[in-house]
Amino acid sequence: RHFAARPFHFQQVALAGGPAQLAPHSRSLREMGGACCTSRDALSDEHSPAQLWLKKTSRETAELRVVFCSARGFVTVAKRTFMPGDILIHELPIALLFPQNDSPWLADMRSELERQAPRRAWQFCLAAHCLAKADLPELPPAMLRPLEDDEVDKVMELSVVAAAPDDGPSASAAIAARHIMHASSMLGEDAEELAAQEERLARRLDAVAARVAKHGFRVEDRTVKPRASADALYYRGSFVG
Repeated sequence: RHFAARPFHFQQVALAGGPAQLAPHSRSLREMGGACCTSRDALSDEHSPAQLWLKKTSRETAELRVVFCSARGFVTVAKRTFMPGDILIHELPIALLFPQNDSPWLADMRSELERQAPRRAWQFCLAAHCLAKADLPELPPAMLRPLEDDEVDKVMELSVVAAAPDDGPSASAAIAARHIMHASSMLGEDAEELAAQEERLARRLDAVAARVAKHGFRVEDRTVKPRASADALYYRGSFVG
């Protein structure tokens, strides 16, 4: 998936065979021409706990709404017909990370993660930038800004595959937590307390990285040459496709 880094939007495009139309309440949004369709009969209108929760989150707009489908989870449906070229969603990312701009401690963390689990390294680097203030040391590493509470809520609202039995933090999470703790100003703190905080941080990183793995995007800044790629996490866009 390639989008401009800022701002982000989903756009209805023409599919092979002629213009594509998205009929209200009949199909889920096609993401950049992909074939992701849900019939009206498959969508649940029952007042389940999930539906009541959705009403409270105010994700419905004048053109789109998010509903719960028992077979597929949360899906976005259209409230009107969309034509090729229409902008469906326009939002800024929750987190956006250009690897070429990594600070020294993050570059070291990414390097070790890539040696340990190459396919998961980007997930934990981005997850580190999706944490709350309470998750991080009192003086976090350079260029690691905690998210505001409403942004954290959005991250945790993203669906995730059912968790495996708890065997403690993953190896990748332990590596990421160690680098974050070592890069923070924690000299003179109690060693036992630091170890406990590091384990809590690793568990939180596992929870966030699982969401990043499922909903993360590779984006591209086409305003610079050569084009710069980045990893990003979005909220409303994650309920499409």
